[in-house]
Amino acid sequence: MRHHILIAFISLILELSASGQAKPNCFEIKYLDFFGVEKMDTLKWPASELDQLLLTDFTKDVERRTNFLIPFILLQLKDYYPTCSKQVDTSTYRKLTQLYSEIRQQDFSKLSGQSISAQLEFIKEDFYEQVQNDSLLPFMSYTFDDGPFYGQLSKYIPNYKKGQSYKMDFGSLFITKYSGKVFITVLSNQGNHLWTRIMTGNSNRLLPEISFSENDISKTSLGYQLRMFSDGEVLNLYLKSNGEFRYYFHSW
Repeated sequence: MRHHILIAFISLILELSASGQAKPNCFEIKYLDFFGVEKMDTLKWPASELDQLLLTDFTKDVERRTNFLIPFILLQLKDYYPTCSKQVDTSTYRKLTQLYSEIRQQDFSKLSGQSISAQLEFIKEDFYEQVQNDSLLPFMSYTFDDGPFYGQLSKYIPNYKKGQSYKMDFGSLFITKYSGKVFITVLSNQGNHLWTRIMTGNSNRLLPEISFSENDISKTSLGYQLRMFSDGEVLNLYLKSNGEFRYYFHSW
């Protein structure tokens, strides 16, 4: 289901992703920078596309494969906040909120008697709860890559000092190859061991190598994205701000 909807929207989303400057922030929604949508210009899905999406049976979406639409919905809903005064099409507003509730598979009918500002504040807080949930967050990103992957948590800690070392705000990250396995080890600034994982891909196969550059580190409001390469394909590793492991995606 996710790939079907991705294909339907890819040309629209890519076009919008290339647009210009950020909109005035009359209704702040945090964490949109993590999904790369915070600097998009005015985004508005055609009513026909919304109607098509609303025909989807989201109860069959057991792996949350349509959650990637949620940041795009939030970006459009924020223009309906009263102080923004940008959108007055209540029909589209109702479709967007209905789509949001159906993707979330929650009954938001209790909001119907509340003001638009109260409804949007509720949806915003619901969005915040999702992005802090690591079981939901991976499926909220727009990507064709395989994953999320979590590797194998390793009790064995290799001699990481012989590997590649990268200094980060929270501490240090090491990439070490030992006995045909690639290990990533993270230490805090105090030298405490945070975690070591064996890097694996599809079907739990061992990834043979990982290359990385400090220039490929980006920080968002939800932590770090590390753009690595393995098997000639991109591997995006996500960490929390304190260096804790989240997950990674590997291109196919």
